[in-house]
Amino acid sequence: MRNINHIRQSLNGIDALVDVDPIKKRSGNEDGVIVRTNNPIGADEPFNDNIRDIYTDKDYNPQDGGFKSYDDVYDDIDGENDHSEELDDFDPLIEHGAEADDKLPLLGYDEDEEIRQNIEENGTDALGYYRSFHITGKQWGVFITAKGLFHMAKHFASLGLSNEIAFKNAFQLILSHELFHFSVDYALSQLEIILGEPLWIPKTKSELSKNPDYLTTEEKMANAYMQCRARTGRPDLDIKGKAKLLKEFIKSQPAGYRDSLNVNRSNFNENLSRLGRDLISEAINGGASLRSYGILSRSFEWPAMFQYRPQVDWRYCPIFILDDSHKSIGKLPDDHVQAFAAIDTIRETSKFLKMLTKLPYIIQAKWVKTKSSLNIGIRTGHDFKKWPKGGTDVFSIRVDAAVRVHLWYDRANKGWSAIEIGKHKEMGHG
Repeated sequence: MRNINHIRQSLNGIDALVDVDPIKKRSGNEDGVIVRTNNPIGADEPFNDNIRDIYTDKDYNPQDGGFKSYDDVYDDIDGENDHSEELDDFDPLIEHGAEADDKLPLLGYDEDEEIRQNIEENGTDALGYYRSFHITGKQWGVFITAKGLFHMAKHFASLGLSNEIAFKNAFQLILSHELFHFSVDYALSQLEIILGEPLWIPKTKSELSKNPDYLTTEEKMANAYMQCRARTGRPDLDIKGKAKLLKEFIKSQPAGYRDSLNVNRSNFNENLSRLGRDLISEAINGGASLRSYGILSRSFEWPAMFQYRPQVDWRYCPIFILDDSHKSIGKLPDDHVQAFAAIDTIRETSKFLKMLTKLPYIIQAKWVKTKSSLNIGIRTGHDFKKWPKGGTDVFSIRVDAAVRVHLWYDRANKGWSAIEIGKHKEMGHG
């Protein structure tokens, strides 16, 4: 996947960006505290909490008068790193500040009922939304509402889960749906660069002129992807009764959203191809000329364009939690929630280094390899988890089948320290 900042520079050169959000009804009102959960790959500046666009859209003027191919566009972009091949099966690891553990408040009846009715009208997007990177002047990315999280967490809690595990499952499901919209946004941007003309703007214009004013096949596949990601193998997300609960949640949703229940493994790619053709059809209806339409024939490999395998690379997309809860819940404090994507630097304490030197060379080499892989992303195989026995903000990670490391996260300075290393039993893991 490519640096979104560079993609936006390219899109600006073909007038594919807009400075006014055309989807006001489905893109929310940022009225409340915004909690950052990640810092995307390729962000040139730190993200702001005041929801303004942090990118400067520079003029990009290709000398040949247009973009000829995907490769031609990126030949002249220096420092571009493609991390896609590094992506394994891993999800954002959502953690709470110490004071918030297992103390997540629930919505009142009126608010819960309001969200339920909103879901019947707006589907999963009643719980969060995605704002396209085609829009300038406002922060783009995934926004997940506090009300939406607490509503879903309440249902997961009915399965006998702790508030923390219920919250993580709710977050993962909403995020997965919205990330699929990001993958659609990304796919269209690649075609726009190849074809040299806007697609997202006319596609959106066409959608908003219809009833319903959204693309039903896109919402179907966003919910289908959400169901797919719900089957992840992570222990804290592999919950008995989860699939049934999710199906009941989808059944109550409007056209398109509820149709995801008809999508399965055997017809997933076929449905993605149908979505691709619908995206182009909407773009044409909205005024796109598509002089090079021939490359988008029925034999076009649409599934590959959405880059959903092994999963949509969320590391490139900013993710926020919007506290829209007002009086009933109160404002979310800073660092109440954080999604740990990767650990780029780990300070090794003197105690840790002494313990490390006493271990066999092969374990020392595996620790070096583990640090390198953490720099790319925290994977399922790392078995990264909170370790309350070690104290506030202490985490445990697997280095070897019999060896673990304890890490301490300094929330104030956003830094990590390795504090202990040893065998499972020595580290208190039984």
